[in-house]
Amino acid sequence: MEEKKIRKYNSEFRKNLKTKISKLSNKCDFIQIYKIVNFELENKLSINRNGIYFNLNLLSDKSIEDISAILENSDILNDTQTNTEINKITYEVYNKEINIENFINGYKLTNQEKSLIKKFRQTT
Repeated sequence: MEEKKIRKYNSEFRKNLKTKISKLSNKCDFIQIYKIVNFELENKLSINRNGIYFNLNLLSDKSIEDISAILENSDILNDTQTNTEINKITYEVYNKEINIENFINGYKLTNQEKSLIKKFRQTT
């Protein structure tokens, strides 16, 4: 009977690791990760013009630990200010007041636009 290997890091942890790797921008970190993966997987890498692809589920716990150590030491992931700036959403208040007179000056309006303005003036 074969014994099942119990992994130290589950698939959810490995998915989070994948998202952290995708946020990297330092080429040296990518090279270090490539060396770890290439050493363990060798011919199980898929390489094309878009990049290098591999299955994180095939990596051993030791390799996962090494990759997560690289990510922890990386500058981009430790910089909390950069992460908040990326996810920052700006909110602008919508102003419903329209001064049509200032808008009309200098523009040639179509008949449809003129009729809309006429209707708008009648309602106010």
